Amino acid sequence: MTTDSHQHLFRTLKERTDHGQQIVRETLQKARHPVLLYTGGKDSTILLWMIHQTVGSLEKIPALILDHGLHFPETWKFIGEMQKRYNFKLVIARNADVLKEARRMGEPISVSSLSAENQHEVTDRLSYHNATFPFSLDSDVGNHLLKTVAMNQAFREHGFDYAFVGIRWDEHPARATETFFSKRTAPDHFRVHPILPLTERDIWTVMMQEKLPIHPLYAKGFRSLDSIGAEPLDDRPAWEQELGVNERAGREQDKEELMERLRALGYM
Repeated sequence: MTTDSHQHLFRTLKERTDHGQQIVRETLQKARHPVLLYTGGKDSTILLWMIHQTVGSLEKIPALILDHGLHFPETWKFIGEMQKRYNFKLVIARNADVLKEARRMGEPISVSSLSAENQHEVTDRLSYHNATFPFSLDSDVGNHLLKTVAMNQAFREHGFDYAFVGIRWDEHPARATETFFSKRTAPDHFRVHPILPLTERDIWTVMMQEKLPIHPLYAKGFRSLDSIGAEPLDDRPAWEQELGVNERAGREQDKEELMERLRALGYM
C-alpha cells in the first residue's frame, strides 16, 4: 500500500495536523448534530485530541461506541478513562437482537432467530443464504450486523448529520482513495476524515509528543485492538515495531475485496 500520490500535498506533520484541524472547523460550521466514532484505538484517540485542540471542548460532540460484544475488557476501561479526561457524552450503539443470541466468539448464530430487519440485511442486502453465521467480526455478515447496522440505527435515532472518523490513507488499500468529506445515504450523513494524511508513524509521534493516554494493549505488542480475536504481532510495544507494514495483519475483515463490499454497505 502506498500514499505517495497524497504525500506531496502535506510535506510535514504540522501541515497534516493543521489541515485536520481546518477540516474540523469547516465541519462544525455546517453540522447540526455532529458525532465522533470512537474505538479507544490510537487513530480515534488522535482524532479525539485533534477535535479537542481545535474547539476546546467536546461538550456538544458525543462519542459513538460500536458495542459489537467482542471488545477487550481493557478497551472499555480505557474508554471510561478517556471520557473522564475529555468530558464527552458517550453513546453506545449495539445490535441487541444479534447480541442476545451471542455467547462465545465463533459460535453459530441462527439467521432465523433474528428480527425481520436483521434477516433482511443478511439475505437481501448481503445475499447470504446459509442457516447460520459465526459470532465474529471476521465475516461480512457478522461485521455488517454488529457494526454497520448498529451504527445506522444510532444515526437514525440521534439524527447525526456529520460523523468524524479516524481513518488514514496509509492504513489499508481500501482507504487510499478516501476523501476528507464523504456523502453517505441510508441514513443521509457525511463522514469526515480529518487524519487521512497522517501516517502510522505520525500517529505515534503525536501520541508521544502530546503525552496522550495509550491503550495498554499497544505496550504488549498489539497493533489491532478491534476485537478479542486480535493477537500481538511482536514482543515489542506497537510504536517500536516496523511501522507502515502489517498494521492490521491477521484481520480477515480487512481483506481488500471484503472492505470494499462492507464500505458499499455503509461501513467506515
